[in-house]
Amino acid sequence: ELSARGSFDGRFELPAQPPLGTWQLIATLDGKRHAGQFKVMAYVKPEVKLTVRLDEQTARSGEALSGEVEGAYFFGAPYSGAEVKITVTRTRFYIPWYIDADYGWYYSEAEYRNTQREVISEQTCTLGDDGRCPFELMTKPGSEDFTYVVEATAVDPTGKTVTGSTTA
Repeated sequence: ELSARGSFDGRFELPAQPPLGTWQLIATLDGKRHAGQFKVMAYVKPEVKLTVRLDEQTARSGEALSGEVEGAYFFGAPYSGAEVKITVTRTRFYIPWYIDADYGWYYSEAEYRNTQREVISEQTCTLGDDGRCPFELMTKPGSEDFTYVVEATAVDPTGKTVTGSTTA
């Protein structure tokens, strides 16, 4: 039965072990068919976790940003030999003028641009026997303040992509 706004709801329970793949629900209302799809996928727990640690918790424009990526199996052993892609992005740290003003609805194009991420470095390294890989890069010089995000990406033994990140 349709509501006053033309919507309806219902309930459908999947079996305890549903077949994996794309499922489709079809509802017929007033002679019209309405359909929706969803996917049922198996959850596979990742075998590995990546942790990104920085030597300093803050970074200033024009200074070095250094740290290490550590890969480890969830049972504790180091994840060695994996190639890791390290991507560093920065976002302008900016507090809009209208935060304490009566014009909180206003968001200019320039302020929107300040929220966009800029990739400043991409590099790869291989995790050593201890599951670690150090990195260092120079941030771009300038007088503006930025928030930096360091993200590490690798592939675990099952072929699943795993990521770890931190912020400075």
